[in-house]
Amino acid sequence: MKERMNERVGYISAWAYAFACACGWGGFVMPGNIFLPEAGPLGSAIGIVLAGVTVFFIGISISYMAKRFPTDAGVHVYVGKILGRDHGFLAAWAMLLAYLSIMWGNATASVLLLRYVWGDLLQWGFHYQVAGYDVYFGEVLLTISIIVIAGLLAIFGRMVVRVLHVLLALMHIALVIILFFGVLILGHKTAPGSFGFADYGVPNGLEVFSITMLAPWMFEGFESVTYMLNSGGRKVKHLDCIVTISVIAGFLNYFMLTLIPALALPEGFATWSDYLAASSVSDGLFKLPVFYSVYTTMGVTGLNLLVLCIICAIFTSLFGLYRVTGRLLVTMSEEELMPKVIGRKNRIGEPGVAILLIMILSAIIPIFGRTAIGWIVDVTTISATIVYVYCTIGSFKLAIDTHDSDKRICMISVIGMIASLCSIVFLLLPNFFAESKLATESYFILAIWSMSGMIYYWYVYKNDKNRLYGQSTVMWMVNLFFIFFSTVMWIRQRSIDQGGALPEEQKNILVRYVTANAVIQMAVVFVVLAIMFSLFTTMLSRQRETDKKALESEARNQAKTSFLFNMSHDIRTPMNAIMGFTDLALSDTTDPEKMDDYLRKIKSSGAHLLALINDVLEMSRIESGKIELSRQVVNLEEFLSGLDSIMRGQADAKQQTFVISESGLKHPYVITDRLRLSQVLLNLASNAVKYTPQKGKVEISLEESPGPGDASLYTFRVKDNGMGMTSEFAAKVFEAFERDKKAEEKGIQGTGLGMAITKRILDIMEGEITVTSEPDKGSEFTVRLRLPYATEEEIKTFEEENAPKDVDFSGKRVLLADDVDINREIAVAILEMMGLAVEEAQDGAEAVEKVLQKPAGYYDAVLMDIQMPRMNGYEATRAIRESSDPLRAEVPIIAMTANAFEEDVKNALEAGMNGHVAKPIDQEQLVRELGAAFEKKRVR
Repeated sequence: MKERMNERVGYISAWAYAFACACGWGGFVMPGNIFLPEAGPLGSAIGIVLAGVTVFFIGISISYMAKRFPTDAGVHVYVGKILGRDHGFLAAWAMLLAYLSIMWGNATASVLLLRYVWGDLLQWGFHYQVAGYDVYFGEVLLTISIIVIAGLLAIFGRMVVRVLHVLLALMHIALVIILFFGVLILGHKTAPGSFGFADYGVPNGLEVFSITMLAPWMFEGFESVTYMLNSGGRKVKHLDCIVTISVIAGFLNYFMLTLIPALALPEGFATWSDYLAASSVSDGLFKLPVFYSVYTTMGVTGLNLLVLCIICAIFTSLFGLYRVTGRLLVTMSEEELMPKVIGRKNRIGEPGVAILLIMILSAIIPIFGRTAIGWIVDVTTISATIVYVYCTIGSFKLAIDTHDSDKRICMISVIGMIASLCSIVFLLLPNFFAESKLATESYFILAIWSMSGMIYYWYVYKNDKNRLYGQSTVMWMVNLFFIFFSTVMWIRQRSIDQGGALPEEQKNILVRYVTANAVIQMAVVFVVLAIMFSLFTTMLSRQRETDKKALESEARNQAKTSFLFNMSHDIRTPMNAIMGFTDLALSDTTDPEKMDDYLRKIKSSGAHLLALINDVLEMSRIESGKIELSRQVVNLEEFLSGLDSIMRGQADAKQQTFVISESGLKHPYVITDRLRLSQVLLNLASNAVKYTPQKGKVEISLEESPGPGDASLYTFRVKDNGMGMTSEFAAKVFEAFERDKKAEEKGIQGTGLGMAITKRILDIMEGEITVTSEPDKGSEFTVRLRLPYATEEEIKTFEEENAPKDVDFSGKRVLLADDVDINREIAVAILEMMGLAVEEAQDGAEAVEKVLQKPAGYYDAVLMDIQMPRMNGYEATRAIRESSDPLRAEVPIIAMTANAFEEDVKNALEAGMNGHVAKPIDQEQLVRELGAAFEKKRVR
């Protein structure tokens, strides 16, 4: 069970997470040291705008998923729910690396800030080098202190962190704005014409493109607010607004800091390109264009404001990422990707174990030096971009799967997806657009990260007792691709680095050679992965099919056992009553009142047994897919009147108030299957009466609302104030053989199939049914069906066929064919009560002989059973129809059989019969069928 964090995240606090986690130390260095040299002021400005738009699209995709899963938190959870747990794992693994490395990058940036501003202030104690970077004990001690203090505050000082986090984030953006306008007003004016693109032989479009493709790096972390959504915060519906504002704030941060060096040039430089060229080979503040421009323009005050702004950025990033990464680990624990202990909360509701683990791991990082951290930060951009690809694919698939009519989401998702994929290609492929975007060591770290992810996934899969993982071949093929690709690129880059001292011509030959080898290696790897993917997909598909068959077989066996258990009980109950009251009736035939009581109870028990048999057979036919819908004209007003006639007697017997009403019914004549609609409403109405006590109330209503084309949405509501249901039983009331224990305790009979049949029929009719109920207060079932209107011609034909007719059976003779003596005895008695003369045949062959031997027109109709020896009813009918005498061949033949399903009626008509009456015999239906047959014969 997921636990909610005991915290309310407000709008400003949520914005602080999204903004502060995205804009840290790098936002003050990259603009002057990377953006401007690569694209110039104009190219950088355009690229940053496009990057902001791209990330906005990704943010809308994330927000869309969050709204669809409001009780969950975190992008990897959304991805897992949409694309599968395996993809959710890869997204979680990527997100974890991204958040941790951003934390490490910002924590170790404090040392860089000290060196640039205050020089060797903390360069004391032991000293060593890592990849050419000098590491000093004093600087390591400071970094570890910052990491520990921030971690302890995150664990124990929730209120302090909440306030500081928001205040520092607001100070960050406010100080950036102050510095920008300060430089703009006080700085040395640059000629407007100099605000152009960089000039190093690359088309301007590629310059802009290179900046835009860094969008994941610029805004990485803005999605972190989604991990705070399970902390009792604001409604998810406001996430669009929060994301939009945070992206705008991030855009302003990068946009202003990029223009600062171009707006205020130091003395002695005519253009920003001259200044950047000189700064790239310098040391100290002069090496950082943003710092030096602020310092030369606003003096020490400006520099102090900039330092304060950077401190705000570092600490808001640390506070935010500690808490967000802690919640990421909690959700991974809930998703069974981490041990349960990591998901534990402390007494104030914070993920104390997770944050402590992060703090311990982070405290080790400073000893590896800033250069090594820079390589990891390179990889984070790749990992975050992978997550953004997943998010856009997930939102697109979610919109398609849920038939979301908002095509805007699909378009936004596709744009974000394309941009994210382009960013991965841009970052991974060296020399594709310009120089390599990743350091040689970064490729190695990417390979290590991918391999460690594969190993950890193996651990998760091996310990997955609930079989949640191992369903996607695509996920680990993607992971394998990254392992092989990054390994090949690492070897390529190392080879090129080793040839750095060669003459230019030889170096170019080396680059072409190793590049060709890399392409060949990747082509081979790609083909092998494609084959492996095909093989493993086939193997997985076969395994799933085997598992599915095994589960279906087990389910069938369990269903069969459950069925036999329920049927044994439910059939014996009415049979016990029938046999018991029959014995009582036979033992004492002298008391008419007792005899009448016994016979009524025998009839009632027989009706219950028949309903049980019908339900079982109907359920079997539905599940086997044999049910077919007929297309009939139905007058809903007349239909409700008929329903009232059927149910009112039952309701009156319990002194219940029984009300049927309709409102706004403009189109009463519709096309539907009358029998199936009757089954649905009778099931609901009879249940309402059954489960409502004496003097209760049952209401049935019908409403019509406009629908598309020549159809309307008809809503039937069956409401009662009876015993009601618990929410647990209401959730499974439409499952077969589910019986309410409370009803069983009260002795209310039922098969447990009525609601299941109702649900299945409505599924076939493309309708829906819902229920609201409360124990001891009653239930309300709502049925919605979209039904087309009947045409005027169909209405006219319907009314003519259903017009009342006077039926006189005197002088009519029928032939009754049935092989069961007791069936003939019952049928003869009923037919003679109706005034008919009856002759009998014991099978189909005898029936044919009698029809053909008697004079033409001797029989007015033939009542034919279907399952008989020597010749069944269908064969006998065909033999009669093939008679050479037209009068004999056209005698009306009505099926009177226990074959009572819709296809049985269809088969009877196809065999040449004129009508169908099901056993047990419904006398009203028999009268209608015989009347129609005699009328047709008279007309002829």
